[in-house]
Amino acid sequence: MGKLGKSSLINWGSTNKVLNNKNISIFTKKNITYFASLFLSIFLAFFFSLEKEQFLVNVNKTTELYKINEDKKIVNNYILTIHNTQDIPLTFDIKLKDENNFRIKRFEEVSLEAGKKAKKVLIIESLNDLKDIQNKNIPIFIEVYTKEKDFKVIKKLNFSKP
Repeated sequence: MGKLGKSSLINWGSTNKVLNNKNISIFTKKNITYFASLFLSIFLAFFFSLEKEQFLVNVNKTTELYKINEDKKIVNNYILTIHNTQDIPLTFDIKLKDENNFRIKRFEEVSLEAGKKAKKVLIIESLNDLKDIQNKNIPIFIEVYTKEKDFKVIKKLNFSKP
């Protein structure tokens, strides 16, 4: 390649630089856009990594939509999955936001070691027959909280009725 007056067989550069011997700046519109999007992605990844959830809660409805007791109270069953993402053991408990129309019929507080998960059955019962409410799916809210620290998560549930 030296005999042909070229420095190397392989050159890195754009078409303009290799064929036309033009020096092109690295700060073109396209490159500035790439740099800005890369910087924004790194910044957002760092920002969202700082916001760690205290614990994770997932509430799923069971296959049974609802059940009506002999005393005309409506019962809904849920599967509650709690994941302790902290480095310390925590004890979890729940309470209802609407205690005038509903009550928790079955739930036991859960003690979890660091990084562990647990599935528990949650049964919510209406205190009356709910005939004055027209909706078939009533939104209710539960608060899952820890006893050791001031961590809490509020979840929305749909309470089904006939």
